Amino acid sequence: SRPHQRIWKRSRKYEEEIIDITDEPTNDSPPAQASSQSPTRGKAMEEELESNSASTRFSDELDQSRTVTDSEQNINRSSRQEAWEEWFRILVEFRAENGHPNPKRDVVYQQKRLGEWANEQRKMMKKHTDGGSTGFVEERIARLNSIGFAWEGGNYQRQTAPATPETNDWEGWFVALKQFKAAMGHTTPSIESKLGIWVREQRSV
Repeated sequence: SRPHQRIWKRSRKYEEEIIDITDEPTNDSPPAQASSQSPTRGKAMEEELESNSASTRFSDELDQSRTVTDSEQNINRSSRQEAWEEWFRILVEFRAENGHPNPKRDVVYQQKRLGEWANEQRKMMKKHTDGGSTGFVEERIARLNSIGFAWEGGNYQRQTAPATPETNDWEGWFVALKQFKAAMGHTTPSIESKLGIWVREQRSV
């Protein structure tokens, strides 16, 4: 092979440089161009990309959190409605036995403080009419009105339905059952109520 050669060349600064030339094969491809971006600019772009990625992750997590929150709110709303329906059923059965749906505040019926619940409905109604934010919807008002619920004091014990029929008064019990169905939409009163006991007896005949 050819001996190692050195070429003397002057740089722009007029300083001598030595360029070594050997017989080794060279790569004919053009030299890679240096990136036009400075190291500082490249780092800034990396930081911006990382920031955008973090922002995207946060948005995704926030959307998931909102979905969970909305789901939990729906569950809580459904649970509250189911609880209200249960109290209303008890009130309807109280009405079937007592001829009115307005228990005094200290009344306990079916081991429930029905009088306190009824009084709470009146408080909620007052807040509703005063423009306060409550969970009292128009449908609940209509349903309580349909069974003769008294919203104001002084007339709580007025008769809105026949009182509990005599044991052998089949027609009286049947009327009470029809009133129960009108209020609740079904004919299955609780077995804890006298009406429920009568219905069970009819089904066992």
